[in-house]
Amino acid sequence: MFRRASVSDPPMTHLVADALDLAQHFVGPDRIAYAVSTAVGDGFELQAGLGWELGIVGYAGLSGGPTALSAYTLQLGRTVVVEDLRLAPVLGEDALLVSTGTISALTAPVRGQSGSSGLLGAFSSSRRLFGPDDAEFLQGIADVISAALYRQEWQRHSTRPSLPWQAKENPAPVSRTPAGKWDSPEPEDDPC
Repeated sequence: MFRRASVSDPPMTHLVADALDLAQHFVGPDRIAYAVSTAVGDGFELQAGLGWELGIVGYAGLSGGPTALSAYTLQLGRTVVVEDLRLAPVLGEDALLVSTGTISALTAPVRGQSGSSGLLGAFSSSRRLFGPDDAEFLQGIADVISAALYRQEWQRHSTRPSLPWQAKENPAPVSRTPAGKWDSPEPEDDPC
C-alpha cells in the first residue's frame, strides 16, 4: 500500500493523514483520497491518499466534468454512494476511477470558506454497498477537514496582533509523544 500526501501546509498534512487513516480503518475501502478542486476548476487534484499505486497521489486527479462523480458530489453537497459505477454511466466517466478498476465509491464534500472545495472519497475495486454509517462517518471526517480549512483561512486573513511568543522566527517543532498526545513547548513569556 502506498501512502503519500502533497498537502502544502504541515498542520493540514498531519490532519489529512490522520483523517485518511481513520477512514481507511473504519470504512475499510481499497483506496481513499482527499482531492481538492484545481485552480482552473476543471478537476480535482489528489492531494493525499492511501492504497493508490505509486505515481497517482500528488500527480493525478479526478475529473471535474459535469458527469463526473466528484462534480456531482459537490453539486449535491452531501455524501454520494455508488454501489456499481459500471451501472451508473452518468457518474462513471472518470478516467482515473476507470483505470484503477473502481467499482464502488463513497464520496463526501469538503467545504472551504467559499463553498465546497474538495472531497473525501472511499473507493473499492469490488462491488460493495457502503452503508449509512459509512456515509455519516466519512462526512464527519470531511467536516473536520472543512473546519480546519475555515480556521486556516481565518488565521490567514486575521488582523489580530501577534503576541510576543507567537512572533518567533523558528517556532519549536510540535510532535506526538509515544502516548499519542501532542507535545509542544510552552511559551517562554506567557503573561497568563
